[in-house]
Amino acid sequence: MEEGLFFCHRPDGFPGRMLVLKAHFFARKTGLFVLLAATTLTAASVVKAETGTESASAASEAVYSSSQQTDQTQQPIVPRSVQERIRLRKQQRLDQQIQENYSHKYEAYVGIGYLRFRPGANLEKNNEREWVLDITRWYSQKWGVTVEGRGMYGTAYTGPNGAYTGTFLPNIYQYTGLIGGNYRFYRRPRIGAVLRVAAGPIYGNFDGDAHGITSAVFNASGVGLYETSTTFALNVAVPVDIAVTPSVAVRITPEYLLTPFKVTSSYPSGAGTQLQNNLGFNMGVVYRFGKR
Repeated sequence: MEEGLFFCHRPDGFPGRMLVLKAHFFARKTGLFVLLAATTLTAASVVKAETGTESASAASEAVYSSSQQTDQTQQPIVPRSVQERIRLRKQQRLDQQIQENYSHKYEAYVGIGYLRFRPGANLEKNNEREWVLDITRWYSQKWGVTVEGRGMYGTAYTGPNGAYTGTFLPNIYQYTGLIGGNYRFYRRPRIGAVLRVAAGPIYGNFDGDAHGITSAVFNASGVGLYETSTTFALNVAVPVDIAVTPSVAVRITPEYLLTPFKVTSSYPSGAGTQLQNNLGFNMGVVYRFGKR
């Protein structure tokens, strides 16, 4: 081999190998071989270390990225705070209680009540006692249909004109059957509220306890009691249920009852149908059954 022109093969492709070989040849001539060899070995170690560091860094980044992706795909989404977890648990319990209370298909109700009713033209209103029975079919937690029956009983004050007939305080009564729709607009575990609109026939008897004296006789004397007859009534109510158990509740129902009774042609102030706007309420017990 010609002196100063020797080659060595480096599989890792060490940069500047020709320059290093010539430097070795020159150092041998100048006596600085040992110093130059040490410098060369140091440079090679630094380059190799840097290469290894870069490879390790790249491998570490790849592992971190893979781990992060695995965590994002495998870890479940959890609430961000303790307060949020508490709120979610409360909402779950609330939904479960509402489901238990209002998922029944049927409701049966028995109650008693009070109605302020006008018994005749230009007569003052009297107090009537009433009983109420109804059953409701719920097609969802919000919508249902009710069939109801009730009886109302009172005493009409006929005033001084009663001296003409000898009856001052005739007992009167009405019976009605209603059917209507329900919309439950408020649902909570303890309290539920419904809007109900119902209509149906109503029978009013205004001379049944007048010792044979009819409403026509009363009207001829100017008393103005309504004529005993059957007509149609409209009822608007807001039943409010206070739950005792999921199947039993106490109900309070404020209501409005519209009735169109009339006075007979013998009434001196003019005959015809009049509208009676009656307000009242009833209260009782609800039993729910037929769980969905």
